[in-house]
Amino acid sequence: RGRAVVVATGFNHTPRIPDWPGRDTFTGELLHAAAYRNPAPYAGRDVLVVGIGNTGAEIAADLAEGGASRVRIAVRTVPHIVRRSTAGWPAQATGILVRRLPVRLVDRAGAVMSRISVPDLA
Repeated sequence: RGRAVVVATGFNHTPRIPDWPGRDTFTGELLHAAAYRNPAPYAGRDVLVVGIGNTGAEIAADLAEGGASRVRIAVRTVPHIVRRSTAGWPAQATGILVRRLPVRLVDRAGAVMSRISVPDLA
């Protein structure tokens, strides 16, 4: 039995969609991640996911695997994208192996691996 429990729901757990310019005249579907259930309604559609946090990344991957014709992600700052695995080798295993190496070295190696394993996303 655990001695402590952490409920990591965050203080911003209430869904909120920013009041972007042009939002009122947008004729497409606008959905908050909290209301997303599965990719079926988006099969064959062009979808924009705003935000690349854990939720945005998982939804984007789900949409792409679920048959959306195109999935784009809008971000403020370019993120570091790490594939779940490369050639069958899990990223978590790499993380465990390099955890004692200097951060600067791991960052440089990670940048090279990112350029090799993730295509230009522009």
